[in-house]
Amino acid sequence: MLAFVDDALPRELVGAKRVLEVGALDVNGSARRVLEPKEPALYLGIDIRFGPGVDLICSLEEAPDRFGSGAFDAVVCTEVLEHVRHWRAAVGALKALVRPGGWLVVTTRSAGFPLHDFPGDYWRFSTGDLEAILGDMSDLRVEPDPESPGVFAAARAPGRRVTPVDLGALHPEPAPGRPPVAAGDADVPGLSASRVGRSLRALTETLGAPGGRFGAGDVHQAEGVVFGFDERLALPPTAGPLTAVAHRYRRYRRDRWVARHSAEIRPWFEPAPALVGEPPAREGSAVEQPPTFVGIGASKSGTTWWYELLAAHPRFERRPPGRHAKELLYFDQFLVNPFTPADAERYRAHFARPPGTLLGEWTPVYVDQPWAPAQLARAVPEARILVMVRDPVDRAVSDLRFQYPRYGHDFHTLDVVAAADRSRYGRLLEPWLGVFSAEQIHVIQYEAARADPAGELAETWRHLGVEDPCRPDPAVLGREHTFNRGTLVVPPVVRDRLHEMLAADSARFAEMFPDRIDPQRWPTLGASWPDRTRRRPRPGGPTADWGIGDPGS
Repeated sequence: MLAFVDDALPRELVGAKRVLEVGALDVNGSARRVLEPKEPALYLGIDIRFGPGVDLICSLEEAPDRFGSGAFDAVVCTEVLEHVRHWRAAVGALKALVRPGGWLVVTTRSAGFPLHDFPGDYWRFSTGDLEAILGDMSDLRVEPDPESPGVFAAARAPGRRVTPVDLGALHPEPAPGRPPVAAGDADVPGLSASRVGRSLRALTETLGAPGGRFGAGDVHQAEGVVFGFDERLALPPTAGPLTAVAHRYRRYRRDRWVARHSAEIRPWFEPAPALVGEPPAREGSAVEQPPTFVGIGASKSGTTWWYELLAAHPRFERRPPGRHAKELLYFDQFLVNPFTPADAERYRAHFARPPGTLLGEWTPVYVDQPWAPAQLARAVPEARILVMVRDPVDRAVSDLRFQYPRYGHDFHTLDVVAAADRSRYGRLLEPWLGVFSAEQIHVIQYEAARADPAGELAETWRHLGVEDPCRPDPAVLGREHTFNRGTLVVPPVVRDRLHEMLAADSARFAEMFPDRIDPQRWPTLGASWPDRTRRRPRPGGPTADWGIGDPGS
């Protein structure tokens, strides 16, 4: 499959072009492996669930509305069409996304290929089916998969309008074990937005599960699985067929909700305005210098407090009034917009200052942005990076309470999962450690900083190479810091579930930074961590000389 994609889209059709991969989740191989080295201007992978290779959650049906008609020079859809129940709508969306003269590459499975539900498996297409489906395009190339039952196709979008093919007259063969589909049945609308779990019959029809007779008690059991709080979605070994169907629907419902409610993102080809203004004009003796530090996370972990302690240094240069004092939010705009050398230069210009002065920024959302490490490395390869972390469960709960006033209703369990994901410090820092050396990244444990702010601040200054560290400002130390707001009630069962979800990642994170993390300061997780991750004693510092005691929390 990848060899066909590589051959169908040579460098001259990809280089400096806009490329969209539909169904980009890397399960058994992604087209990104062969196309991204050809240096497209944009390579965007979409799918209905997050995972390796996925840049944006977006269903194929909504993609033309989100990105616009003719938005891409090449659209690649590999091993997806057989998994789409409404394949006619999917084909129409694929064609709409290709600009006139652009290319569409499709690979799918043919009769004889076994059933492979992921998340569903409905159709088997022949070479004749693909020739008819793409019959309104030019330079059509269709050939069978030489290794297993399947078909590959590539075609160019015509430069003028042509008579569309009649997709209603085409009826691909159902997947093995699927009942024959009458004309038009594949386009029956999906379930309504009501609590569908009340009807097990509708649930099984949606999933293509075997039908059966179930009583009221069975329906109640299915509702408990579908609407209960358990984001692990693990099927118990003793589960019967009814529970299996309920778990499958739970996954379907979650993915469908995410695909429909993803945040709107401006298309890259409509350049999003910078989230920060242009760098201030250089005045006097200001010269371009790298930032003293770049704080990347984590939100709700005391980063504002620590930034203010650093900014209290007499040599720290404050930004002009009206600009973000702490957060630049610079890399937010480059999720889909290309990051150019001019963008790297503009970022460095934000830190122009007189020689001998200090200036840094701390944007906690950077740690959540997997595209940011490479971009920061292009702008400031010598960056000194700071990360402040807090007990993962406490941080996730604070995150939920912080977000609550924006909603005014009970959270969907997906909001809980999102808050937990922002507490997976080990996973979040992996992309950063892949670009920057461990010596460039300094981790600060919030609880340790509260217990010994002078010692932790001295270590932070040492990491930054500042030879004249200042004492912690008593006014900042004594400032009351409130993590939480709102009245969201977080029951104990949610905390317990967060503990289960975060324990493994937190243990791995402690092993990544054994000299920076003391598990005994995180009681919700400390008991599950091995003694070898216990924090090593800090070498002698200036704490006693500064005369700063425990400020409390």
